[in-house]
Amino acid sequence: QKNIPLLLGAFRRLLRDHPDYTLRIYGRGEEKENLVALTKEMGLVNAVIFEDFAPDVHARIRDAAMYVCSSDFEGLSNSMLEAMAIGLPCVCTDCEGGGARMMIQDGKNGLLTPIGDEEALYQAMKKLADDPAFAARLGREAANVRQELSIYQITDRWETMIG
Repeated sequence: QKNIPLLLGAFRRLLRDHPDYTLRIYGRGEEKENLVALTKEMGLVNAVIFEDFAPDVHARIRDAAMYVCSSDFEGLSNSMLEAMAIGLPCVCTDCEGGGARMMIQDGKNGLLTPIGDEEALYQAMKKLADDPAFAARLGREAANVRQELSIYQITDRWETMIG
């Protein structure tokens, strides 16, 4: 579902342009051993770090260059919303009926790429890495999700719907 091999492929290409970048992958899963092996196969051992679940993940990623979601299918991703809320520029695959499309206006508050398209994912990541001002602008716009999904906005919507 998360299509981490796609992310690894796009990141390997990004490293050619930005060799100082590292990729941190957070979470647990039954595919971890296979992904670690793939990372070795791809020659990315020194640039990819697999992190376990982290209760302080927001503090750890606050200064990240970007958040990337390479999923083949995804609902409304909590990690994407959290990344947006802390002001990270986001690159997400445009999953059918997925939440990324509901929250990201491509080029305004994030970047959407076609599912399974390594070239497009790489190009979106490269665009953010190459243009820090553009990345910062997307991050500022992404942070507006805090107001859009605030308890007050949600309560008002419920009252309108019920009322």
